[in-house]
Amino acid sequence: MKLKSLIWTLGIKPKVKRYGTSALRFSLPREGEIHFEKWQHPKDYFRPFSQEQIDVLRKYIRTGDTVIDVGAHGGDFSIQLALAAGAEGCVLAVEPNPFVFDTLVKNAALNRSKTHIVPLRAAAANFSGQLTFHYSDPGFCNGGELGGVSKWKHGHAFPLDVPTVQLVPWMNENMPERVSKVSFIKIDTEGFDLTVLQSLEEIIDQNHPTIHVEMYRHLTLERRQQLWRFLNEKGYKTYLNDDSYGCDESTPLNEDNLMVVPHYDVLAVHVSHSLS
Repeated sequence: MKLKSLIWTLGIKPKVKRYGTSALRFSLPREGEIHFEKWQHPKDYFRPFSQEQIDVLRKYIRTGDTVIDVGAHGGDFSIQLALAAGAEGCVLAVEPNPFVFDTLVKNAALNRSKTHIVPLRAAAANFSGQLTFHYSDPGFCNGGELGGVSKWKHGHAFPLDVPTVQLVPWMNENMPERVSKVSFIKIDTEGFDLTVLQSLEEIIDQNHPTIHVEMYRHLTLERRQQLWRFLNEKGYKTYLNDDSYGCDESTPLNEDNLMVVPHYDVLAVHVSHSLS
């Protein structure tokens, strides 16, 4: 734990900070001009994504598909997913953090001729109620549900109560026509990914969507095995992705190499897709 985090964890903390946004524009060869609102938090990093990244996503997402993005943050990856799905598709962008949610709302309103993003301020869970997330700084940039991890290990000293939602009932009520079209699920929840997957089990069993999750740095081998086994038992082939939001099927992931690096992403592709 860094000295600063230790001091904050001991209870000596600065005041909460809020940050605005700045407008960015860049162009892609086939998508054209992209507008983006960059959250000004000093730890929020963004570099314009490439046409190649969108093209790779189109291997898994077709025009008109529905995508679930859990832990959407400010929407940087939501926009990429939405470009792959097109204006006829839909990205349900789920983000519980009110400090960054306004940025997500702004980005959902941009690029409307190319994208369709529905922002939802909540934490995806298997119950409707409330959770206490913990964040690493007074601007609430990085954090999540860290139950089971000692505060002296994660060093996230800033608690925040957030509402939870059960996504399957929510979608059945608010966008029932989209449920059968879910083809891609991305989850980035600081170690809470398995619980989110379990809450989406009905959609996973019906649709066999491609799944992109995170092996959080503080997960024990046992918790990594639980996540991997869930995917394996659902008929998924899993791949280790070091590059954030990568979709690379070159490095198979199995129960023996789950600790190969401390923190990485997992791409899970259902066997039915590899056979088609």
